[in-house]
Amino acid sequence: MSDDGVVTAVQLMGVAATLSGNTFNATVPLSGGNQLLTAVATDNEGAVGKASRVVTRDSAGPQVTINAPKDRQSVYTYQPEINIAFSDIAAGINPQSSRVVLTSNNGASVDVTSNLDSESNLGDRQRKQLPSPVTPATQ
Repeated sequence: MSDDGVVTAVQLMGVAATLSGNTFNATVPLSGGNQLLTAVATDNEGAVGKASRVVTRDSAGPQVTINAPKDRQSVYTYQPEINIAFSDIAAGINPQSSRVVLTSNNGASVDVTSNLDSESNLGDRQRKQLPSPVTPATQ
């Protein structure tokens, strides 16, 4: 089956798209979760065609858990193991995009991201450990 008409307009979710040859571009708002996108094309003869696709917008942030040390646990070493687990079911996580900042009770903080080593890759979960003593930054 063929169509001799020339597409003159496309709307995506009711938003007029910009045409460029056989492709189109449109910016539409999406709320979180599964969304049904519908494109409607009209040609120069008034014929209409439709296509739909379900997409998922991941609007939730990743889940982060500090496994060690436990909350309010006393640590008696300059090199405590800090075990952080994180996952994001929909989008996955790029471990290189992680940032870790330690903050003391008095509010002093230090970014220790550059001191981290990945010990094992478990899919979206990474185990991180501080390899050297950390001195809190002064404000």
